[in-house]
Amino acid sequence: MTRLPNGCTPEQQREYNRRYRQRQAAYRDWIDSITTPLGITREQLTTSDNARRVREALLDLQHRV
Repeated sequence: MTRLPNGCTPEQQREYNRRYRQRQAAYRDWIDSITTPLGITREQLTTSDNARRVREALLDLQHRV
C-alpha cells in the first residue's frame, strides 16, 4: 500500500483535500454574507487593520450583552 510522507494513503489525502476545500468555500461564503450588505469586499474586511477593528467591535458588543 502506497503511503505519502504524512502517513496517509493517496485516497485519504484526496478526501482530506476535498473536505478542506469545502470548508474554505463555506467560510468564504459566510464572510461574503457579511461584507456584501456593508458594501465592502472580502479582502477589505480581512486586512489586518480592518480585522482588528471588527474583532474589537465584536468584543465590545459581547460585553454590552
